[in-house]
Amino acid sequence: YSVLQCLPWIGLHFHDSKDDPEFDRLLDMLEMKIEQREKDYMAAIRVWSSDNPLPQIEYMDSLWLQIKNMRNNNWTDNWIVRPYLAFESKLESSLQHPPPSISLSHPRVNIYNVYQ
Repeated sequence: YSVLQCLPWIGLHFHDSKDDPEFDRLLDMLEMKIEQREKDYMAAIRVWSSDNPLPQIEYMDSLWLQIKNMRNNNWTDNWIVRPYLAFESKLESSLQHPPPSISLSHPRVNIYNVYQ
C-alpha cells in the first residue's frame, strides 16, 4: 500500500529517467501482485447492493487503476502540487552537501516527582 500511495508523486521523476528499467519492472511486479490478491471479503464490506451505475471496487484496486491511468498518460497530472518545480534549475545547479547532524537532548524529568 505504501508503495502504491507514493507512486503518483514519484512516477514522473522515474518516468523521466528512462535509462533505468527498474521502475517498469516494479510496476509490472505490482500489477502481478494486485491481480493475484484474493478478494473474498468484498461481499462483507460492500456498501451498495448493486453495481449500477458504477461497480464498487476495493480501495487498492481503485488506486492501482488511477496509477495505471497516470502511467498511460506519461505521469502527467493537474492535481498534484509540486512547488519545487519552480526552483528545479536552481536546485539542480546548486552545490550539494550532506546536511549537518542534529543532536537532540531531552531533559530527564521524573514525572512522579512533579506532583509532590
